[in-house]
Amino acid sequence: MSDDRHIRSTLNEAVRLLHGRRPANALRLLEPVMPKLRKEPDALRLYAIVLAEAGQNVKAIAAIDKALKLRPMDPVLSVTRGNIFSQAGKLGDAVDAFRRCLAINPKHTEALAGLVRGLR
Repeated sequence: MSDDRHIRSTLNEAVRLLHGRRPANALRLLEPVMPKLRKEPDALRLYAIVLAEAGQNVKAIAAIDKALKLRPMDPVLSVTRGNIFSQAGKLGDAVDAFRRCLAINPKHTEALAGLVRGLR
């Protein structure tokens, strides 16, 4: 199997495991391929989500921040950052991330909902 196909297969399997509420298994699967994907914002986003679901919030924030450095105007990355902060109980940081997303896309419904939750 070519390297690209192996990586694509690994990412797909990690998503399946995440949806099956098995983030620790997804994390074990992703860790060996992440060095090859350090400049891929979408892969970094998936990695951040898996890390957060596995309770590794500091590493999750670092991963999503790397993705945002690569693609700073991506509202999906910003809202993911907000969701990770929210899940970690850091509501001030979550609100800031949701506001950043809304500055990029004022109609982003997930960011609007996150902002409302964070300001309650």
